[in-house]
Amino acid sequence: MSTHAKRERLLLADLLETAGPDAPTLCEGWTTRDLAAHVVVRERRPDAAGGILIKQLAPRLDRVMAEYTDKPYEELIQLIRTGPPRFSPSP
Repeated sequence: MSTHAKRERLLLADLLETAGPDAPTLCEGWTTRDLAAHVVVRERRPDAAGGILIKQLAPRLDRVMAEYTDKPYEELIQLIRTGPPRFSPSP
């Protein structure tokens, strides 16, 4: 991961941490917890992330997103800070 990408990732994690889990976002109806879960699922769960683009896979994405939004907020922030796994399709 490039230095710029690492810096941006850390800034995002810091911003989400400062805002707290229930702050509104520019994505209507989403909180910062929803946004953090979205980033983590997109990077770590390619089996579910396909639901972002493929309508038939959306129910699976919804289930996985619910699992991640139920995780402790601090855990989501840490997963964002550490970045995607080494072999993630979303480096």
